[in-house]
Amino acid sequence: MPKRITRITIGRVTRPHGIIGELKVQLQPEYVDMLDASVVRHVYVNAAPKATNVRNCRVHQDALLLKLDGVLDRNA
Repeated sequence: MPKRITRITIGRVTRPHGIIGELKVQLQPEYVDMLDASVVRHVYVNAAPKATNVRNCRVHQDALLLKLDGVLDRNA
C-alpha cells in the first residue's frame, strides 16, 4: 500500500530574503511557537505534486527563512 503523505499549511512565502535565494515564510499564528526549524526537510509550493528539498531552515524574527534545492539566488 502506498505511503500517505499528510500536508499542512504552516505559512506563506512573503518575499525573497537576501541575495543567496532564501525565501521568507510568514508562519500562521498557531505554528509560531511550536514549529522547530530543524525538522523542516521538505516543502510543497502551491499545489506542486512533488516536494522540494529544504537545504537550510532558520528562524528570523517571527518567520522562517528557507533555502531550497535548485534556488541559487534571488532571481531563480
